[in-house]
Amino acid sequence: MKVRYRMEGFSFYDYDNIATHLEKMAQKGWMLEKICNGFWKYRKIQPQKLEFAVTYFWEASDENMQHTENQEIFLESCEQAGWKLCAEWMQMQIFYSEQENPVPIETDEAAKLDNIHLCMSQQYLKTNLFLLLIMSVLSFSSGVNLIKTPLSALTISSILWGTVFTVAFLVYLLWTILGYWNWYRASKASVRSGGRCVTLTRWNHWVTKGLILLSFFAVVLAFVTIYPLSDRIYVMVRIGLFLFMVAICSWLRGWMKKRKVNQSVSTLVIVAVGVVCAVGILSWELGWEKSVWKEKLDPQPVDIYLSKDGIEWEVYDDPIPLRVEDMKETGETVYSYKWTRKDESIFAKCYAAAQRERGENNAPELYYQIVEVRLPVLYDLCLNGLQQDDWWVEDEEFFPIEDERWQADRVYRKYAVGGAEKTPLNEYLICWDRFLVRIALDWEPDSEDIKVIREKLSAPVLERKL
Repeated sequence: MKVRYRMEGFSFYDYDNIATHLEKMAQKGWMLEKICNGFWKYRKIQPQKLEFAVTYFWEASDENMQHTENQEIFLESCEQAGWKLCAEWMQMQIFYSEQENPVPIETDEAAKLDNIHLCMSQQYLKTNLFLLLIMSVLSFSSGVNLIKTPLSALTISSILWGTVFTVAFLVYLLWTILGYWNWYRASKASVRSGGRCVTLTRWNHWVTKGLILLSFFAVVLAFVTIYPLSDRIYVMVRIGLFLFMVAICSWLRGWMKKRKVNQSVSTLVIVAVGVVCAVGILSWELGWEKSVWKEKLDPQPVDIYLSKDGIEWEVYDDPIPLRVEDMKETGETVYSYKWTRKDESIFAKCYAAAQRERGENNAPELYYQIVEVRLPVLYDLCLNGLQQDDWWVEDEEFFPIEDERWQADRVYRKYAVGGAEKTPLNEYLICWDRFLVRIALDWEPDSEDIKVIREKLSAPVLERKL
Protein backbone atom coordinates (compact mmCIF):
# COMPACT_ATOMS: atom_id res chain seq x y z
CA MET A 1 0.00 0.00 0.00
CA LYS A 2 1.59 3.22 -1.19
CA VAL A 3 -1.05 5.63 0.13
CA ARG A 4 -2.62 5.94 3.55
CA TYR A 5 -5.43 8.17 4.85
CA ARG A 6 -5.71 9.07 8.52
CA MET A 7 -7.97 11.23 10.66
CA GLU A 8 -5.42 12.88 12.93
CA GLY A 9 -7.51 15.20 15.09
CA PHE A 10 -4.85 17.83 15.80
CA SER A 11 -5.99 21.30 16.78
CA PHE A 12 -5.28 23.82 14.04
CA TYR A 13 -2.83 25.79 16.19
CA ASP A 14 -1.02 22.73 17.63
CA TYR A 15 2.04 23.30 15.44
CA ASP A 16 4.60 21.69 17.79
CA ASN A 17 2.81 18.34 18.08
CA ILE A 18 1.98 18.30 14.36
CA ALA A 19 5.66 18.73 13.48
CA THR A 20 6.73 16.04 15.97
CA HIS A 21 4.07 13.66 14.64
CA LEU A 22 5.16 14.16 11.01
CA GLU A 23 8.79 13.55 11.93
CA LYS A 24 7.81 10.21 13.50
CA MET A 25 5.74 9.29 10.46
CA ALA A 26 8.69 10.05 8.15
CA GLN A 27 10.90 7.78 10.26
CA LYS A 28 8.27 5.06 9.72
CA GLY A 29 8.31 5.68 5.95
CA TRP A 30 5.26 7.92 5.49
CA MET A 31 5.30 11.45 4.10
CA LEU A 32 2.33 13.80 4.36
CA GLU A 33 1.07 14.72 0.89
CA LYS A 34 -2.08 16.77 1.54
CA ILE A 35 -4.86 17.52 4.03
CA CYS A 36 -8.37 17.44 2.59
CA ASN A 37 -11.89 17.16 4.10
CA GLY A 38 -10.57 16.22 7.54
CA PHE A 39 -8.26 13.43 6.33
CA TRP A 40 -4.47 13.50 6.04
CA LYS A 41 -3.06 11.72 3.00
CA TYR A 42 0.36 10.06 3.34
CA ARG A 43 2.49 8.47 0.63
CA LYS A 44 5.06 5.73 1.12
CA ILE A 45 8.72 6.82 1.21
CA GLN A 46 12.00 5.37 2.39
CA PRO A 47 12.18 5.76 6.18
CA GLN A 48 14.33 8.80 6.90
CA LYS A 49 14.96 11.51 9.43
CA LEU A 50 13.37 14.80 8.39
CA GLU A 51 12.78 18.09 10.17
CA PHE A 52 9.28 19.56 9.96
CA ALA A 53 8.06 23.08 10.62
CA VAL A 54 4.50 24.40 10.73
CA THR A 55 3.83 28.07 10.02
CA TYR A 56 0.76 30.19 9.28
CA PHE A 57 0.37 32.68 6.46
CA TRP A 58 -2.65 34.98 6.71
CA GLU A 59 -3.12 35.40 2.92
CA ALA A 60 -3.27 31.65 2.29
CA SER A 61 -6.64 29.95 1.78
CA ASP A 62 -8.05 26.71 0.44
CA GLU A 63 -10.22 28.86 -1.82
CA ASN A 64 -7.22 30.33 -3.66
CA MET A 65 -6.38 28.52 -6.87
CA GLN A 66 -2.93 30.12 -6.91
CA HIS A 67 -0.56 31.44 -4.29
CA THR A 68 -0.64 35.18 -3.76
CA GLU A 69 2.43 37.25 -4.65
CA ASN A 70 3.42 37.66 -0.99
CA GLN A 71 2.95 33.95 -0.42
CA GLU A 72 5.20 33.12 -3.38
CA ILE A 73 7.90 35.39 -1.93
CA PHE A 74 7.54 33.67 1.44
CA LEU A 75 7.74 30.17 -0.10
CA GLU A 76 10.84 31.13 -2.12
CA SER A 77 12.60 32.42 0.98
CA CYS A 78 11.76 29.18 2.81
CA GLU A 79 13.07 27.09 -0.08
CA GLN A 80 16.31 29.06 -0.12
CA ALA A 81 16.70 28.26 3.57
CA GLY A 82 16.30 24.54 2.83
CA TRP A 83 12.57 24.18 3.62
CA LYS A 84 10.32 22.46 1.06
CA LEU A 85 6.55 22.88 1.08
CA CYS A 86 4.91 19.62 2.14
CA ALA A 87 1.19 20.42 2.48
CA GLU A 88 -1.25 23.25 3.11
CA TRP A 89 -4.38 23.44 5.25
CA MET A 90 -6.21 26.76 5.11
CA GLN A 91 -3.62 29.26 6.41
CA MET A 92 -1.36 26.49 7.72
CA GLN A 93 1.84 25.85 5.74
CA ILE A 94 3.77 22.63 6.51
CA PHE A 95 7.43 22.42 5.46
CA TYR A 96 10.11 19.76 5.71
CA SER A 97 13.90 19.87 5.45
CA GLU A 98 16.47 17.18 4.84
CA GLN A 99 19.17 19.22 6.62
CA GLU A 100 20.18 18.21 10.14
CA ASN A 101 19.93 21.65 11.72
CA PRO A 102 18.04 23.89 9.30
CA VAL A 103 17.62 27.60 9.98
CA PRO A 104 14.26 28.10 11.80
CA ILE A 105 11.57 29.72 9.67
CA GLU A 106 10.27 31.77 12.60
CA THR A 107 12.31 33.02 15.55
CA ASP A 108 10.16 35.83 16.96
CA GLU A 109 7.66 34.20 19.33
CA ALA A 110 5.55 37.35 19.69
CA ALA A 111 5.20 37.70 15.92
CA LYS A 112 4.40 34.00 15.63
CA LEU A 113 1.64 34.27 18.26
CA ASP A 114 0.12 37.34 16.62
CA ASN A 115 0.22 35.61 13.24
CA ILE A 116 -1.50 32.47 14.59
CA HIS A 117 -4.19 34.57 16.28
CA LEU A 118 -4.80 36.52 13.07
CA CYS A 119 -5.15 33.31 11.03
CA MET A 120 -7.39 31.68 13.65
CA SER A 121 -9.66 34.73 13.70
CA GLN A 122 -9.91 34.89 9.89
CA GLN A 123 -11.57 31.56 9.21
CA TYR A 124 -11.14 28.78 11.78
CA LEU A 125 -12.77 30.49 14.76
CA LYS A 126 -15.54 32.06 12.66
CA THR A 127 -16.45 28.67 11.18
CA ASN A 128 -16.43 26.95 14.57
CA LEU A 129 -18.49 29.70 16.21
CA PHE A 130 -21.08 29.39 13.43
CA LEU A 131 -21.18 25.60 13.89
CA LEU A 132 -21.42 26.09 17.65
CA LEU A 133 -24.54 28.19 17.18
CA ILE A 134 -26.13 25.52 14.97
CA MET A 135 -25.22 22.67 17.36
CA SER A 136 -26.53 24.65 20.34
CA VAL A 137 -29.91 25.06 18.64
CA LEU A 138 -30.00 21.38 17.68
CA SER A 139 -29.01 20.29 21.20
CA PHE A 140 -31.76 22.47 22.67
CA SER A 141 -34.22 20.94 20.21
CA SER A 142 -33.09 17.43 21.22
CA GLY A 143 -33.60 18.31 24.89
CA VAL A 144 -37.11 19.60 24.19
CA ASN A 145 -37.83 16.42 22.21
CA LEU A 146 -36.63 14.26 25.11
CA ILE A 147 -38.97 16.08 27.50
CA LYS A 148 -41.95 16.28 25.15
CA THR A 149 -41.73 12.87 23.43
CA PRO A 150 -39.30 10.75 25.49
CA LEU A 151 -40.47 7.49 23.95
CA SER A 152 -39.40 8.53 20.44
CA ALA A 153 -36.13 9.97 21.74
CA LEU A 154 -35.24 6.72 23.52
CA THR A 155 -36.56 4.06 21.14
CA ILE A 156 -35.76 5.47 17.69
CA SER A 157 -32.09 4.66 17.14
CA SER A 158 -31.62 7.26 14.41
CA ILE A 159 -32.92 10.02 16.74
CA LEU A 160 -30.92 8.68 19.70
CA TRP A 161 -27.62 8.54 17.81
CA GLY A 162 -28.41 11.84 16.13
CA THR A 163 -28.69 13.35 19.62
CA VAL A 164 -25.39 11.73 20.66
CA PHE A 165 -23.72 13.22 17.57
CA THR A 166 -25.18 16.68 18.24
CA VAL A 167 -24.04 16.71 21.88
CA ALA A 168 -20.61 15.19 21.12
CA PHE A 169 -19.97 17.68 18.32
CA LEU A 170 -21.16 20.53 20.55
CA VAL A 171 -18.69 19.45 23.24
CA TYR A 172 -15.95 19.18 20.58
CA LEU A 173 -16.62 22.74 19.39
CA LEU A 174 -16.65 24.09 22.95
CA TRP A 175 -13.44 22.17 23.68
CA THR A 176 -11.81 23.59 20.53
CA ILE A 177 -12.87 27.23 21.03
CA LEU A 178 -12.32 27.43 24.78
CA GLY A 179 -9.10 25.42 24.45
CA TYR A 180 -7.75 27.90 21.94
CA TRP A 181 -8.56 30.93 24.08
CA ASN A 182 -6.93 29.26 27.07
CA TRP A 183 -3.83 28.44 24.98
CA TYR A 184 -3.74 31.98 23.56
CA ARG A 185 -3.88 33.60 27.02
CA ALA A 186 -1.22 31.25 28.40
CA SER A 187 1.05 31.77 25.37
CA LYS A 188 0.62 35.53 25.55
CA ALA A 189 1.68 35.54 29.20
CA SER A 190 4.63 33.27 28.42
CA VAL A 191 5.84 35.44 25.51
CA ARG A 192 5.56 38.61 27.61
CA SER A 193 7.86 37.07 30.20
CA GLY A 194 10.43 36.17 27.52
CA GLY A 195 9.36 32.56 26.93
CA ARG A 196 7.88 30.80 23.92
CA CYS A 197 4.34 29.84 22.95
CA VAL A 198 2.86 27.07 25.07
CA THR A 199 3.03 23.53 23.70
CA LEU A 200 -0.22 21.59 24.01
CA THR A 201 -0.11 18.32 25.93
CA ARG A 202 -0.67 15.04 24.11
CA TRP A 203 -3.87 14.33 26.04
CA ASN A 204 -5.39 17.44 24.45
CA HIS A 205 -4.85 15.78 21.07
CA TRP A 206 -6.39 12.49 22.21
CA VAL A 207 -9.45 14.20 23.71
CA THR A 208 -9.95 16.14 20.47
CA LYS A 209 -9.55 12.99 18.39
CA GLY A 210 -11.86 11.03 20.70
CA LEU A 211 -14.64 13.61 20.37
CA ILE A 212 -14.25 13.66 16.58
CA LEU A 213 -14.43 9.85 16.39
CA LEU A 214 -17.43 9.74 18.74
CA SER A 215 -19.23 12.31 16.58
CA PHE A 216 -18.32 10.41 13.42
CA PHE A 217 -19.51 7.00 14.65
CA ALA A 218 -22.67 8.51 16.17
CA VAL A 219 -23.70 10.11 12.89
CA VAL A 220 -22.95 6.87 11.01
CA LEU A 221 -25.06 4.87 13.49
CA ALA A 222 -27.82 7.48 13.21
CA PHE A 223 -28.08 6.71 9.50
CA VAL A 224 -27.54 2.94 9.48
CA THR A 225 -30.23 2.38 12.16
CA ILE A 226 -32.99 4.21 10.28
CA TYR A 227 -36.09 2.05 10.05
CA PRO A 228 -37.73 0.83 7.82
CA LEU A 229 -35.05 -0.61 5.57
CA SER A 230 -36.22 1.29 2.49
CA ASP A 231 -35.75 4.63 4.28
CA ARG A 232 -32.32 3.52 5.50
CA ILE A 233 -31.18 2.58 1.99
CA TYR A 234 -32.63 5.81 0.59
CA VAL A 235 -30.75 7.96 3.11
CA MET A 236 -27.49 6.01 2.77
CA VAL A 237 -27.53 6.16 -1.04
CA ARG A 238 -28.43 9.85 -0.96
CA ILE A 239 -25.51 10.57 1.38
CA GLY A 240 -23.23 8.42 -0.79
CA LEU A 241 -24.20 10.39 -3.88
CA PHE A 242 -23.67 13.68 -2.06
CA LEU A 243 -20.21 12.58 -0.85
CA PHE A 244 -19.40 11.45 -4.39
CA MET A 245 -20.34 14.92 -5.64
CA VAL A 246 -18.12 16.53 -2.98
CA ALA A 247 -15.24 14.18 -3.85
CA ILE A 248 -15.54 14.94 -7.59
CA CYS A 249 -15.60 18.71 -6.97
CA SER A 250 -12.68 18.44 -4.52
CA TRP A 251 -10.63 16.37 -6.97
CA LEU A 252 -11.39 18.79 -9.80
CA ARG A 253 -10.38 21.74 -7.65
CA GLY A 254 -7.07 20.10 -6.73
CA TRP A 255 -6.41 19.10 -10.35
CA MET A 256 -7.02 22.64 -11.62
CA LYS A 257 -5.03 24.15 -8.76
CA LYS A 258 -1.97 22.11 -9.75
CA ARG A 259 -2.29 23.39 -13.30
CA LYS A 260 -2.84 26.96 -12.09
CA VAL A 261 -6.20 27.34 -13.84
CA ASN A 262 -7.74 30.79 -13.62
CA GLN A 263 -9.88 31.34 -10.48
CA SER A 264 -13.00 32.34 -12.44
CA VAL A 265 -12.74 29.39 -14.83
CA SER A 266 -12.20 27.00 -11.94
CA THR A 267 -15.24 28.31 -10.06
CA LEU A 268 -17.40 28.07 -13.18
CA VAL A 269 -16.34 24.46 -13.83
CA ILE A 270 -16.98 23.38 -10.24
CA VAL A 271 -20.39 25.09 -10.15
CA ALA A 272 -21.34 23.41 -13.45
CA VAL A 273 -20.26 19.98 -12.20
CA GLY A 274 -22.12 20.58 -8.92
CA VAL A 275 -25.32 21.48 -10.78
CA VAL A 276 -25.07 18.39 -13.00
CA CYS A 277 -24.53 16.15 -9.95
CA ALA A 278 -27.40 17.82 -8.07
CA VAL A 279 -29.75 17.25 -11.03
CA GLY A 280 -28.63 13.62 -11.12
CA ILE A 281 -29.32 13.16 -7.40
CA LEU A 282 -32.76 14.78 -7.75
CA SER A 283 -33.60 12.52 -10.68
CA TRP A 284 -32.59 9.48 -8.64
CA GLU A 285 -34.80 10.64 -5.74
CA LEU A 286 -37.82 11.01 -8.00
CA GLY A 287 -37.19 7.59 -9.54
CA TRP A 288 -36.68 5.89 -6.16
CA GLU A 289 -40.23 6.62 -4.99
CA LYS A 290 -41.63 4.63 -7.93
CA SER A 291 -38.92 1.96 -8.12
CA VAL A 292 -39.61 -1.76 -7.69
CA TRP A 293 -36.76 -1.92 -5.16
CA LYS A 294 -38.61 0.35 -2.75
CA GLU A 295 -41.73 -1.78 -3.11
CA LYS A 296 -39.73 -4.93 -2.37
CA LEU A 297 -38.15 -3.43 0.76
CA ASP A 298 -41.30 -1.91 2.25
CA PRO A 299 -43.98 -4.10 3.88
CA GLN A 300 -46.69 -4.47 1.25
CA PRO A 301 -50.43 -4.78 1.86
CA VAL A 302 -52.19 -7.92 0.70
CA ASP A 303 -55.04 -5.86 -0.70
CA ILE A 304 -56.47 -2.35 -1.02
CA TYR A 305 -60.14 -1.47 -0.71
CA LEU A 306 -62.03 1.72 -1.50
CA SER A 307 -64.31 3.16 1.18
CA LYS A 308 -67.66 4.81 0.49
CA ASP A 309 -66.09 8.27 0.65
CA GLY A 310 -63.47 7.32 -1.94
CA ILE A 311 -60.49 6.76 0.40
CA GLU A 312 -58.11 3.87 -0.33
CA TRP A 313 -57.30 1.67 2.69
CA GLU A 314 -54.46 -0.83 2.79
CA VAL A 315 -55.16 -4.34 4.06
CA TYR A 316 -52.52 -6.40 5.88
CA ASP A 317 -52.52 -9.96 7.16
CA ASP A 318 -49.64 -10.00 9.64
CA PRO A 319 -49.58 -12.39 12.61
CA ILE A 320 -50.30 -10.37 15.79
CA PRO A 321 -50.23 -11.81 19.34
CA LEU A 322 -53.70 -10.60 20.37
CA ARG A 323 -56.79 -10.37 18.15
CA VAL A 324 -60.38 -9.26 18.64
CA GLU A 325 -61.48 -12.82 17.83
CA ASP A 326 -59.66 -14.02 20.97
CA MET A 327 -62.19 -12.09 23.06
CA LYS A 328 -65.36 -11.56 20.99
CA GLU A 329 -67.41 -13.15 18.25
CA THR A 330 -66.77 -11.29 15.00
CA GLY A 331 -68.92 -13.29 12.63
CA GLU A 332 -67.96 -12.75 9.00
CA THR A 333 -66.24 -9.43 9.60
CA VAL A 334 -63.08 -9.09 7.50
CA TYR A 335 -60.14 -7.41 9.25
CA SER A 336 -56.75 -5.97 8.42
CA TYR A 337 -54.00 -7.14 10.79
CA LYS A 338 -50.86 -5.03 10.84
CA TRP A 339 -47.79 -5.70 13.00
CA THR A 340 -45.05 -3.06 13.05
CA ARG A 341 -41.67 -2.95 14.67
CA LYS A 342 -41.94 0.78 15.23
CA ASP A 343 -38.63 1.67 16.82
CA GLU A 344 -35.61 0.05 18.47
CA SER A 345 -32.49 1.30 20.22
CA ILE A 346 -29.97 0.05 22.76
CA PHE A 347 -32.26 1.41 25.50
CA ALA A 348 -35.70 0.18 24.42
CA LYS A 349 -37.72 -1.19 21.54
CA CYS A 350 -41.31 -0.58 20.53
CA TYR A 351 -43.87 -2.62 18.60
CA ALA A 352 -47.40 -1.80 17.49
CA ALA A 353 -50.35 -3.94 16.40
CA ALA A 354 -53.51 -2.70 14.71
CA GLN A 355 -56.63 -4.70 13.88
CA ARG A 356 -58.94 -2.59 11.74
CA GLU A 357 -62.20 -3.56 10.10
CA ARG A 358 -62.18 -3.84 6.33
CA GLY A 359 -65.46 -2.14 5.70
CA GLU A 360 -67.80 0.21 7.50
CA ASN A 361 -69.95 -2.03 9.71
CA ASN A 362 -68.82 -0.59 13.06
CA ALA A 363 -67.24 -3.90 14.07
CA PRO A 364 -64.99 -3.88 17.18
CA GLU A 365 -61.36 -2.93 16.55
CA LEU A 366 -58.13 -3.13 18.50
CA TYR A 367 -54.83 -1.25 18.74
CA TYR A 368 -51.92 -1.74 21.14
CA GLN A 369 -48.28 -0.79 21.61
CA ILE A 370 -45.62 -2.84 23.38
CA VAL A 371 -42.46 -1.27 24.77
CA GLU A 372 -39.59 -3.38 26.10
CA VAL A 373 -37.35 -1.33 28.40
CA ARG A 374 -33.78 -2.60 28.24
CA LEU A 375 -32.28 -0.18 30.76
CA PRO A 376 -34.17 -0.19 34.10
CA VAL A 377 -33.13 3.37 35.00
CA LEU A 378 -35.16 4.59 31.99
CA TYR A 379 -38.31 2.65 32.93
CA ASP A 380 -40.29 5.60 34.30
CA LEU A 381 -39.18 7.83 31.45
CA CYS A 382 -40.44 5.27 28.90
CA LEU A 383 -43.66 4.90 30.92
CA ASN A 384 -44.27 8.64 30.83
CA GLY A 385 -43.41 8.68 27.14
CA LEU A 386 -45.93 5.93 26.37
CA GLN A 387 -48.58 7.84 28.30
CA GLN A 388 -47.83 10.96 26.25
CA ASP A 389 -47.51 9.17 22.90
CA ASP A 390 -50.60 11.01 21.67
CA TRP A 391 -49.62 14.30 23.33
CA TRP A 392 -51.59 16.28 20.74
CA VAL A 393 -54.90 14.86 22.10
CA GLU A 394 -56.35 17.28 24.63
CA ASP A 395 -58.56 16.61 27.65
CA GLU A 396 -57.49 12.98 27.96
CA GLU A 397 -55.11 11.65 30.60
CA PHE A 398 -53.95 8.38 32.17
CA PHE A 399 -54.56 7.82 35.90
CA PRO A 400 -53.39 4.89 38.06
CA ILE A 401 -56.09 2.41 39.07
CA GLU A 402 -56.29 -0.59 41.39
CA ASP A 403 -57.41 -3.68 39.46
CA GLU A 404 -56.08 -7.06 40.57
CA ARG A 405 -57.49 -8.75 37.50
CA TRP A 406 -54.56 -7.52 35.40
CA GLN A 407 -52.00 -9.14 37.79
CA ALA A 408 -49.58 -6.34 36.84
CA ASP A 409 -47.01 -4.20 38.63
CA ARG A 410 -48.98 -1.05 37.75
CA VAL A 411 -52.15 -0.33 35.79
CA TYR A 412 -53.30 2.99 34.31
CA ARG A 413 -56.58 3.88 32.62
CA LYS A 414 -57.27 6.80 30.36
CA TYR A 415 -59.97 9.28 31.27
CA ALA A 416 -61.58 12.17 29.48
CA VAL A 417 -61.00 15.10 31.87
CA GLY A 418 -63.02 17.87 30.25
CA GLY A 419 -65.02 19.77 32.87
CA ALA A 420 -65.34 18.76 36.54
CA GLU A 421 -65.87 15.02 35.95
CA LYS A 422 -63.62 12.24 34.68
CA THR A 423 -65.11 9.86 32.15
CA PRO A 424 -63.35 6.48 31.85
CA LEU A 425 -62.25 5.41 28.37
CA ASN A 426 -61.47 1.93 27.10
CA GLU A 427 -57.73 2.45 26.94
CA TYR A 428 -55.24 1.01 29.44
CA LEU A 429 -51.52 1.04 30.15
CA ILE A 430 -50.26 -2.09 31.89
CA CYS A 431 -46.79 -2.62 33.39
CA TRP A 432 -45.65 -6.24 33.33
CA ASP A 433 -42.04 -6.51 34.48
CA ARG A 434 -39.88 -4.72 31.86
CA PHE A 435 -42.73 -4.66 29.32
CA LEU A 436 -45.18 -1.77 28.98
CA VAL A 437 -48.42 -2.40 27.08
CA ARG A 438 -50.79 0.34 26.00
CA ILE A 439 -54.02 -1.08 24.61
CA ALA A 440 -57.11 0.61 23.18
CA LEU A 441 -60.35 -1.35 22.66
CA ASP A 442 -63.77 -0.45 21.28
CA TRP A 443 -65.51 -1.95 24.29
CA GLU A 444 -65.25 -2.23 28.07
CA PRO A 445 -63.19 -5.38 28.77
CA ASP A 446 -64.69 -7.79 31.29
CA SER A 447 -62.77 -10.24 33.48
CA GLU A 448 -62.61 -12.86 30.73
CA ASP A 449 -61.26 -10.30 28.23
CA ILE A 450 -58.62 -9.17 30.72
CA LYS A 451 -57.62 -12.78 31.31
CA VAL A 452 -57.13 -13.28 27.56
CA ILE A 453 -55.12 -10.06 27.24
CA ARG A 454 -52.96 -11.13 30.16
CA GLU A 455 -52.38 -14.57 28.64
CA LYS A 456 -51.42 -13.07 25.27
CA LEU A 457 -49.40 -10.00 26.30
CA SER A 458 -47.94 -10.53 29.80
CA ALA A 459 -44.16 -10.49 30.30
CA PRO A 460 -43.46 -14.29 30.16
CA VAL A 461 -45.41 -14.55 26.89
CA LEU A 462 -43.79 -11.49 25.29
CA GLU A 463 -40.30 -12.71 26.25
CA ARG A 464 -40.90 -15.82 24.15
CA LYS A 465 -42.55 -14.06 21.20
CA LEU A 466 -40.53 -10.85 20.75
